[in-house]
Amino acid sequence: MARHLVESNLATLRGDAAALQESVTLYYDALRDVAVPGPQREANMDALLLHMWDESLAEHSAVIDAAADLHPMLWPILHAALARSDRPDQLRVALAHHPLPDLAGLWSSTWTHCWEAEAAAAAGDAARAARVLPLLRPLAGRMCVAGIAIAQGPVDGYLALAAATAGERDEARRHGDVAERLARDWGLDRYLDWLRERRADLGF
Repeated sequence: MARHLVESNLATLRGDAAALQESVTLYYDALRDVAVPGPQREANMDALLLHMWDESLAEHSAVIDAAADLHPMLWPILHAALARSDRPDQLRVALAHHPLPDLAGLWSSTWTHCWEAEAAAAAGDAARAARVLPLLRPLAGRMCVAGIAIAQGPVDGYLALAAATAGERDEARRHGDVAERLARDWGLDRYLDWLRERRADLGF
């Protein structure tokens, strides 16, 4: 089951709709045979993850709104979804109510800090971006993952967003270039499109 989730994540990052559909079908077929605590909450998170790299994310407002009911550990994905679906007012309210979680060393900490970097950039929250920077710097050159099954592209892309928002322009350009190189090596076309759009928006 974990393999199918990994493959679906990579398919979304590559923009490969056919591979995504196949992996999602296999994942949900396997999920039916597994006892998952809080199945509806799990389904909401899975649905949100599958749409995060979809250009039509903004159309899935019900999925995004349902994420507000997720465990606090998963609030960062709500923040990133609000950022990507162009809901800045809701994003700023969410960030004000959800302090940056202290999750250093947990299975989801890299993923959490990457999403928070993106949210801070979208909200123009320089203070939050500055707090994320030292958490992500040691992970430069690696893939953003959570546990063994979730991958969200090179950490450097998120690190670049945080650096640009915090006013560290040279660092932002350096990490942005590394992220683009890694994404090209992995064939992550959708991630590349996303990163180039963010670089253009933030001017680095």
